[in-house]
Amino acid sequence: MQKYLLLVDREEDILELQEAALKYFYGGEIVTSRSRDEAVKALTRLGNPEIIVANLQILKDGFHTYLHEKGAYLPLIATGGKERNAKPEGMNLITSLLAGPVCPEELSHLVKSFTQSPPESPTHIPIKLKVACEVASGKFDIYLKLSGTNFVKFTNKDSEFTQAEADKLSSKGITEVYLKASESRDFLRVWENCLALKLSDRREASVDSIIVTDCLEQVEKISRAFGWSSESVSASRKIIRDAIGALNKDERISALLRKKFAERNSAYSHHIGLLSYLTCIMCSELQMDESCEKLVLASLMHDLSLDDSLYGDIEEWNKQAKNLSDKSPEIVRFRLHPLHAAQTAQTIDVLPPDVEQIILQHHEAPDGSGFPRGLTANRIHYLASVFIIAEDLVHFLDDGEALETSLKDFLTWGENRYQQGNFKKIFDGIKARVA
Repeated sequence: MQKYLLLVDREEDILELQEAALKYFYGGEIVTSRSRDEAVKALTRLGNPEIIVANLQILKDGFHTYLHEKGAYLPLIATGGKERNAKPEGMNLITSLLAGPVCPEELSHLVKSFTQSPPESPTHIPIKLKVACEVASGKFDIYLKLSGTNFVKFTNKDSEFTQAEADKLSSKGITEVYLKASESRDFLRVWENCLALKLSDRREASVDSIIVTDCLEQVEKISRAFGWSSESVSASRKIIRDAIGALNKDERISALLRKKFAERNSAYSHHIGLLSYLTCIMCSELQMDESCEKLVLASLMHDLSLDDSLYGDIEEWNKQAKNLSDKSPEIVRFRLHPLHAAQTAQTIDVLPPDVEQIILQHHEAPDGSGFPRGLTANRIHYLASVFIIAEDLVHFLDDGEALETSLKDFLTWGENRYQQGNFKKIFDGIKARVA
């Protein structure tokens, strides 16, 4: 079997940069994957690679555990860490860890030190049409490959390589153009700088990207386990984007959202992202598509009045807030945060009916043990019931070690928890779909 190298990262731009850097010298095949599941499929299909280069977050999300259980003891380069070679505890398979953003030259040096494949010395290196338009246009000579070692210049370095030209090549089945290998180092440096700017802008400004993209892989796994349709998952992505767009029309709320999501991988952003998906998909699966956006809007806004730091121990705060005899100022303030968030919702003209009510009741419980008003099941709004069940599920997923165990525990716990009012109908509908 031909040797190959496996690259794993959620960012397509990063994969393309790494692939281009390694193609210059790597003699084997280069396979790319954008998720844990894609990487596992590649390993199942092709067997163990010579080297794996994987994003640290994907390794933390179960890929390292999979490799350990599979006994894949091979060079594993983790990318995107905060410090070089500061390996996370329990991740002993990692051979080297590169701080992000990854320098292509440093990655190439590491891979060269591990690979046994004979190095190549090509005269030209391939780049995808999109990259040629975005990065190489006007800076480098661009070539077309006619045959094995025969290349012809297509545009000069002082001429623009346009999207129209790229489309014309694409229509002929051409997906790549070429640069001289002697210019590869300069090209990769320019590309690296462009990518750093793009990723910086994305991390700083795009609430849409953080919510819609970062939780998608976990949502797809949950959906398969519950037997939810892929159409519901796809539709939820658009609904979430539309909801964020609606809130962005209010400059005050838009600024608040950007501030709350300033840290991409925070517990807060993860919770809101996962909850936005699950409330929307549950609603769709219950054949209430017209209410999906209301639940997403409530997900985005329900904890706007909370300090993000509380998410480090949110379950303990929820537990103390249910103790109505605790009158300490910080607990009272937490207990009233649904009311404060609902009051904020009242000031937003674009919100449809029911959103304020969902937010106000999102910490109530079927047995009346919730807060701030201690409502029982027959007094809790139907959509608020969907929201409460979805948020309970999110907490089970965050607390559990494995998806399958967490879902099983949630369904067992829910048999007693959701036996009154709207909760029973909603829970029975969810349980009936479990794969």
